[in-house]
Amino acid sequence: MSSDGKRLENLVAWIESTLAPNGFEVVQNLRTRGTEVGGGEFDIVLQGRVGSLNLKWLIECRDRPSEGPAPSSWVQQLMGRKQGFGFDVVTAVSTTGFTADALAMARTFRISTRTVKGLTPEEFSSWVSAPFITSQCRRMELEGASFLLDGVSTPERQAALQSVMNSLRGDTPALKVPQTGELHAAYTAFVGAVGSNEEVFSSVEVNGPLRKVRLKAEYPEGNRYFLELQGEDVGVYAIEFRGSVGIEEVVMPLDEAAKYVDSDNGEVKSLLVTYAPHLMLGMKFQLELHNIPGRGTEILFRRVADDDPPVGS
Repeated sequence: MSSDGKRLENLVAWIESTLAPNGFEVVQNLRTRGTEVGGGEFDIVLQGRVGSLNLKWLIECRDRPSEGPAPSSWVQQLMGRKQGFGFDVVTAVSTTGFTADALAMARTFRISTRTVKGLTPEEFSSWVSAPFITSQCRRMELEGASFLLDGVSTPERQAALQSVMNSLRGDTPALKVPQTGELHAAYTAFVGAVGSNEEVFSSVEVNGPLRKVRLKAEYPEGNRYFLELQGEDVGVYAIEFRGSVGIEEVVMPLDEAAKYVDSDNGEVKSLLVTYAPHLMLGMKFQLELHNIPGRGTEILFRRVADDDPPVGS
């Protein structure tokens, strides 16, 4: 678990938003400014309508394995937040459970409590039996690109274009999408071009050597990138790419098994199994399986931080 507890917050936010009625808004790390009680920072806030009522629900998470069960002092702090900031419902989530005094105080203050704890193999084997899963990931490496621009015919324009090209790298966001104003890198355009030409993978051997490719992507008027040249946006009508592609089969072993339970009565709200993260397009992703009673299994493919260890570790 990363020291800031973000992975626990992401897990809880997903489960509770999935279980909440349709139309609920979920905000993580909400910061507010107050006049009488001052400002506050909240892990997870859900807001929505139940019948004729507008409900404001606070969820706070605690992931401190070295400090033991959550104490009653933390529950007391949450009660102060409930009163001070006008929350209708407050839920406390801990990866280490709660002391008996904390649970008693939570009942008195009507604060619901949840615990995230590990599952034994016996508890999840009837649901998930695969000790690992395999996935085929496509590799795409950009080695070079040439931009073909509208109206670059004078020596001055050509020299300006050459200067821009010399300063660009594959991950430099320089290609403007006029509809949104976003800037894309040449690598992003390359991935899009490869995705539109599935045949480039037809002769690629799984876990074999990368295959060299040359692609020309054409962008019709109205669907062009633009590149800034001498202070002016110039249309890119085509890009010639040079690169390599491959297919890699990745084995992802079982990484973690946990359950999200009502700390007061032990009712299971969700079972969770995750498989080891792997890299895709330079980003780290992890497969999560959630078994929610009454809903069945739901699959989530989540991007995770490079230093994210298991929840509660």
